[in-house]
Amino acid sequence: SGEFKRLNPRNNFDRENGTWGAWDFAVRYAHLDLNDGPFTGGDETVLTSALNWSLNPNARLMLEMSNILDTDGSTALRDEAEGLKIFQLRTQYAF
Repeated sequence: SGEFKRLNPRNNFDRENGTWGAWDFAVRYAHLDLNDGPFTGGDETVLTSALNWSLNPNARLMLEMSNILDTDGSTALRDEAEGLKIFQLRTQYAF
């Protein structure tokens, strides 16, 4: 129906009853090219993986790791970014 709705786990997290909410795993491969004619913005390739844990319909924990696989070396900063690993831990509470 084209509606955006929140994830509603079949069983909410409850350690006493042995239910763990809902888990999902995601992988993304991205390539960004910012070169256009005389403008050299560089390009970059990134591999990202994420693990999300929905404890209940209102609370979620998200862990993400991005690995910069390749840069074009258009600047010294881009040269240093190649091989960089970025870790993010986020929480979300919806009410």
